[in-house]
Amino acid sequence: MSDPRRVPVTSPRTRAPRTVRHWPVTRDLDEQTELGAVYVRSLMRAQLRLALLTSLIMVVALGGLPAVFTVVPGLSRSRLLGVPLPWLVLALCVQPVWIVTAAWHVRQAERTERDFTDVVERS
Repeated sequence: MSDPRRVPVTSPRTRAPRTVRHWPVTRDLDEQTELGAVYVRSLMRAQLRLALLTSLIMVVALGGLPAVFTVVPGLSRSRLLGVPLPWLVLALCVQPVWIVTAAWHVRQAERTERDFTDVVERS
């Protein structure tokens, strides 16, 4: 028997330059491809985390007030300028907490959306 020689088999396209199909992620978002859906889900998860964190801050801050007045009964009976302390706290402290928390939430939401836009534009 004769020794068969090895013959390399190659495609005629091996020397051809490779073309990479590359289009922006915005196209994936517009066409609602699977990759676009992944990007949108990640944005929605980030927004949900932020909303839950903001809600938790508000629940702890405002839900803690009745607990404090229950645990320390002397506070609920005390008066400042003839007005019960719980009323003053509700009238003067709750609104600034809401405003500060809302401003923080808006700033964080805008940052999240800006980061998402940067990622989409870079891709």
